[in-house]
Amino acid sequence: MLYVLKKLKSMRVWPGTLWAALSNDPSNYVNEQPSASLSLTHTQREKRKIDDDVVLGVDSVGVGEILSDVVKRSSVGILFYFYGWLCEIVAIPRRLPSTWNVVESDGDGDGDDGSGVRVEMDDARRLAKDCLQVVGREMGVVMD
Repeated sequence: MLYVLKKLKSMRVWPGTLWAALSNDPSNYVNEQPSASLSLTHTQREKRKIDDDVVLGVDSVGVGEILSDVVKRSSVGILFYFYGWLCEIVAIPRRLPSTWNVVESDGDGDGDDGSGVRVEMDDARRLAKDCLQVVGREMGVVMD
C-alpha cells in the first residue's frame, strides 16, 4: 500500500488520458478530446431568466458533470479517481502501515548527519494526505 501511495503521489499522466480511457471510444479520443464549455455567458443567463424552458449548452449539464469532465482531463486525474479511497485512508483512526526510507540529502544540514543521506518515515496516512494536497493544488484550493 505504501509503494502504491508513493507512486500515485508522483504520477502524472498525459492530459486527457483518463478522459479517453473512461469514454465510450478510447481509441478515438486518445489524441484529442472534445472541448469543454465551462461557463454560461451573461447573455445566456439573461435568456434563461426570460424563458426557463430553453435548454442551453451547460444548462443541461450539472456542475458535478462539468467538474468530472475537467478532472478527467487533468494530468493528475488518477488521484481524483481515487479521491474517496484516499479520504478513507486519511480518516482511519488506528495506526497505519509505515516504513523508514533512506533518502539523499540536499546538504542543507536539516536532519542530516553530514553523510549526505537522511532517514525519513513514510506512513499511509501521510502519503494519502500528500495525494489529497496534490488534488487540492490542481483544483486551486490548496496553496503552497
